[in-house]
Amino acid sequence: MALHPTRAAATICTQPRADGARRHAFASGWSRRFFLLTLTLSVLVANPAPVEARCQTRADLSDLSASILATARCAARGQLNCASAHAAPACAPELPAAIFALISDERPPQTGPAPALDPDRAQKCQAAIASGVARAALARLQHQIVGQPLKRDPRLFSTIVFLCLDKNPGAAVPSNYSREPEHAACLTTAAAAAPGRSGSVFARCLVNRVAALVDSVAPRHHQPNILLILTDDQRPEMLDAMPETLARIAGEGLRFRNAFTTTAICAPSRASLLTGRHAHRHGLVGNGGAATLDHAETLGPQLAAVGYRTGYFGKYLNDTLALGERTLPGWNAWHTFLEAAGGAFYGFRLNQNGRFREFPATDYSTDVLAELTERFVRSNADQPFFAVFAPFAPHDPAIPAARHVGLFDALPDWRPPNWQESDVSRKPAYVRWHQSQVTPGTIDARDALRRREFESLVSVDEAVGRLLDLLETLGLADDTLVVFTSDHGLHWGEHWLGTKFTSYEEAIRVPLLMRGPGVEAGEREQMVAGIDLAPTLLQLAGTAPIHKSDGQSLVSLLAGAAGPFRRELLIQNSSGLIVQPNRAIRTSRWKYIETQEDAGPSLELYDLASDPFELENLVDDPARAPLVERLARRLGALASRR
Repeated sequence: MALHPTRAAATICTQPRADGARRHAFASGWSRRFFLLTLTLSVLVANPAPVEARCQTRADLSDLSASILATARCAARGQLNCASAHAAPACAPELPAAIFALISDERPPQTGPAPALDPDRAQKCQAAIASGVARAALARLQHQIVGQPLKRDPRLFSTIVFLCLDKNPGAAVPSNYSREPEHAACLTTAAAAAPGRSGSVFARCLVNRVAALVDSVAPRHHQPNILLILTDDQRPEMLDAMPETLARIAGEGLRFRNAFTTTAICAPSRASLLTGRHAHRHGLVGNGGAATLDHAETLGPQLAAVGYRTGYFGKYLNDTLALGERTLPGWNAWHTFLEAAGGAFYGFRLNQNGRFREFPATDYSTDVLAELTERFVRSNADQPFFAVFAPFAPHDPAIPAARHVGLFDALPDWRPPNWQESDVSRKPAYVRWHQSQVTPGTIDARDALRRREFESLVSVDEAVGRLLDLLETLGLADDTLVVFTSDHGLHWGEHWLGTKFTSYEEAIRVPLLMRGPGVEAGEREQMVAGIDLAPTLLQLAGTAPIHKSDGQSLVSLLAGAAGPFRRELLIQNSSGLIVQPNRAIRTSRWKYIETQEDAGPSLELYDLASDPFELENLVDDPARAPLVERLARRLGALASRR
């Protein structure tokens, strides 16, 4: 714990009882005002964010705050040697002397003209400056740890001006000693300021000098704003419906060509994206059970703990109604769908900061959520924020905004090589069942749904454009990391399927675009996943996951690192609609799938290099037996890791 300011100084600085009045005033005023700040700082350093700083451990930050308090108090009493008032941490051995020099000076008093101020007023001036320096230093240290905005107390600096600035232009710089302290330049500048401006000029000068001192020993990790745009059921190919998104995020930033989900089911995938953990580790394996997830493990609470304002707008999980009328801890703004499927387009309901609200049937959810997100960004423009804009599009039934109906009527039908493949004899039983259910009518319905999916994304693209315009208007564009992705993909008739829940490429591939500070524009071919986003965003915010993450930070890739990133990826689909539970391991070349069936597991092996459409199952090829054995063993190990 950081030392209480009164107790810290009482054991170090001594003064005759004759100085008791001034000492009491200092202790009962400045020390009492500092108590809450010091207590807050003590709590913060108990769990400091790991930052790239010279002083960053709990002990370092605690000693740093105590040395600032003790040195300033000692200097305020007119002591000539305060460097040893409180031992500074090894990471900042020069700090006490620097703090003291800013307040006073360790040179002995000089003979010569009398001070410009009477001794009593000079002592009070010295104490006021010491109080201001300590307050500004601790505020800066708190700012470095959690990113809280710096606040200046105008009363504090008006007191300094009243006590320290002599109205006589010819007077020497006042001090209780006839010498030039480090703050002399600030006092001189303030004395020459326009009428009524001396206080603010001195405040700015003093705070800037204090900030430079603190930054030299505990530089703050830069915390970018974060805007996460999370769509529902979007394949990478659907980006063709989003020219604004492609041009302004991918075109000005980075596009990952091989991004995947680890679970092609809405709620588990979203939980994995927000926690960085596989479904079997965070425990939410199906679309029900939102109340069973440890929501404190998600990005919102973790970013809030390091100073971010956090807001969620749209689809969170599928059964958020089970969470009740409340805002989840760690979220400052909470506007989430209440529908069983996780969202709706018209006639929807939201939990708005703990109160349920039903919107008029004429309101389009994507537009409403975009406006709510804009309000949040605008109201939190002066501090780091984390905003999740999560529209329901393009999820089935993919109802577009009325203004966009028919825009993609001419979209060509989707007919890749694995669309209604001719031979499914070596596919799992659920594939053969789906084949038996397909009729000309279901084909037409699926094609029509695909066109609506594209149309529903046009309003999302418009919202992206408005949000990016807002960042530009607020001057935040260069300081905001924008991430665009989806929870998973889905099938458009490949392998006779029109759903997700599978380990095939169509269900697990997702778009992933990033733009902002630290992002080198271009494209990346490395295999990445949704579970990588949580450790990435936390690292960029200057902290680390509160639990062991299954994902890997993408920060090096954002900066342009080349070479391999991930050797393998675990895919899990523990439950699904009309799809049997399945799991897989995917490498850059191979995919091995195990599907649970009544008669035993159905196994598949695909060479993605020569067979990207997953048509030829090689699992029974004798030449591949060692590979199958190795992949099966590795899959079992990954799926059982706790």
